[in-house]
Amino acid sequence: MINCSLKAIIISLLIFFCGCNSNRKEMMAGSDSQAILSNDSVSDKPYLQFDRVSYNFGEVIASEQEDGLISIDFTFVNSSDSPIDITKAIVSCGCVSVRFPQVSIHKGEKGVITVFLNTKLVSGSFRKSVYVESNAENDVEILHISGTIQNDKKNT
Repeated sequence: MINCSLKAIIISLLIFFCGCNSNRKEMMAGSDSQAILSNDSVSDKPYLQFDRVSYNFGEVIASEQEDGLISIDFTFVNSSDSPIDITKAIVSCGCVSVRFPQVSIHKGEKGVITVFLNTKLVSGSFRKSVYVESNAENDVEILHISGTIQNDKKNT
């Protein structure tokens, strides 16, 4: 009889302690889950969103361009609480160059990335890319330019 009572007491204590530990784990998990949810719902990283990601120059006559360069501005506005830093812009061709902000773009500020194409180095149809790297959630954005370069006017 004593063995049965002792076994019952031990089993009761195990159930009690296991139940207490699981409640404590659930409470801890509950608070962690809330913290995780709040972190997921408000990202610390900014998001880089341009007014456009491609531009077609159409037909361009190279000889009519001053210095042989044509350019287009791609703009973005920082709508997050964290600053946006453009760290690098990689071009797909030596005929393309780019100018980008060297300072942080803070909440509400506008940033401009200017893409230049040297028409002296291109003939016919073109499609070029610029890979913009930043500290944003979407850390690489690709900008595209396209068009057709006519190097000389033909006299008939």
